[in-house]
Amino acid sequence: MDESTKEIDLVELLGELLKRIKFIIFITVLLGGIAFAYAKFVLPLQYTSKISMYVKNSDSKDSSQLQLGDINASKSLVSTYIVILQNDSVIDKIGERILEEYGADDLEDYLSIAYDDDDKPYIVTSSLRNCITLSAEQDTEVLLISVTTKSAALSVSICNAMEEVGPDEIKRVTQAGSVQVIGKAKYPKSPSGPNTKKYMLIGLVLGFVISAGIVVVRKLLDTTIKTGDDIRTRFDFPILGEIPDIESKETKGGYYK
Repeated sequence: MDESTKEIDLVELLGELLKRIKFIIFITVLLGGIAFAYAKFVLPLQYTSKISMYVKNSDSKDSSQLQLGDINASKSLVSTYIVILQNDSVIDKIGERILEEYGADDLEDYLSIAYDDDDKPYIVTSSLRNCITLSAEQDTEVLLISVTTKSAALSVSICNAMEEVGPDEIKRVTQAGSVQVIGKAKYPKSPSGPNTKKYMLIGLVLGFVISAGIVVVRKLLDTTIKTGDDIRTRFDFPILGEIPDIESKETKGGYYK
């Protein structure tokens, strides 16, 4: 067998991992703790506010006229309305209202502010869009709008702006159907993030992968000869005899005091 070629014994590799289990546990716990501390003490708190909109396939206010087909059509319209509400023109209109309410100086800590050629401030569209999550609530005709920022008041304000702008923009674009806002955006009583458990889990997984990877790589790169089997495997030389390690309890010939 070529000296540069090394056969990988999975049982031996597993044994090496078990032998280094303390090192693996230490690195795993260490990175998990670092990730938890980073999420807990370094990352800023996040606050989430939500509103819901009921999507109707027709403008009729008589609930008795609603048919199963209308309900199914409303469900399919939710995905269309999501695309409309995520459009740049809609997000920019929401940004204008938020900018009027707070001012550029107060928003710089929460959203990206840019200036046009006339030195007029505006909220970067992608920055505001990343704060807004739209989805169909449990596969129903209800559109859920969730806003998450580093400010509880700002999250509520964006929800309110979406409530004001969204329905009119949907009617303007589709020329059919309607949406009705369900309730009002509530001020979040407690932070919604960061998710410390998620960060800790990611840290634990990374710690295990990195530590186990180090052990495996060291094992694969280890070219030292430890037993007669290593000589037979690499050089195909006959072994005339072996001198046992009398200090080792693992010696096949027994343990000598």
